[in-house]
Amino acid sequence: GYGSLSLSLVNETYWDSSRMESVGVGYSGSIGKASYFINYSYNRNVQSTDDSDNTRPASDTVISLTLSIPLGETLSANYTMNHGRHNDTTH
Repeated sequence: GYGSLSLSLVNETYWDSSRMESVGVGYSGSIGKASYFINYSYNRNVQSTDDSDNTRPASDTVISLTLSIPLGETLSANYTMNHGRHNDTTH
């Protein structure tokens, strides 16, 4: 069958006027009994300063991959990898 496509949009403003904006697109599917999820997200934080014309945006993009392979009826092996724009990869 077909997989599933997801879209996430977030825009939050905090009490100190800082903001967090995030856009994510993901796809989940399966191959045989194994399932996978691939996600791309762009995250941006804007910190306020005393001078409203002087903000400090910080952004990052992250690509994520999650695999799940069943090893029996109640046990599965899971693997997750995240790769950021600054070449930081976690497993």
